[in-house]
Amino acid sequence: MNNDRKQFLIDLVVFQIAWFGCVLGSASAYPFWVPLLSFFLVLGRIITTGRFRPAFPFLLASTALGMVGDSLLVRLDLLAFYADPTVGGAPLWMIFLWANFGLMVRPLFSWFLQTQARCLIGFSLGGLIAYFSGWQLDRLAFTTVPFSSLAIAFEWAMAGLVLRQLHLRYRNIDR
Repeated sequence: MNNDRKQFLIDLVVFQIAWFGCVLGSASAYPFWVPLLSFFLVLGRIITTGRFRPAFPFLLASTALGMVGDSLLVRLDLLAFYADPTVGGAPLWMIFLWANFGLMVRPLFSWFLQTQARCLIGFSLGGLIAYFSGWQLDRLAFTTVPFSSLAIAFEWAMAGLVLRQLHLRYRNIDR
């Protein structure tokens, strides 16, 4: 196995552990600490591989997009979360999840960032599948299934386009 593939697989495993840590940790006896530790796991991976500097703009953008987008979906009664505390309606575990995504977007999802069509399709479907998984794990709910699904897909498509623009702008920063 070549080194790039090995690094990709390690990133994928770390990201998946963090995803489950955020989602399932929100229902644990430590609903703040498990997602926070999951974030530190991803952050540690990014720092130890020397990718923090190029990941930083994506961390900020993704976290902001997630907080605003999820809060808006909650305010519009299209999405409900089963967790406290929240920031404007978005639970802290979800904010940590968006932060993790921002840190890992280039190592894991750069193929989707290369073209606008892949970005729109990949992010909207991927985001919808991730939220649907959270719904199946009883951590959130689509309040009106068809409209909630469309709103989540739209949120993720817009987030993808913003992240793609960052990817294009910072293309020369080491990944």
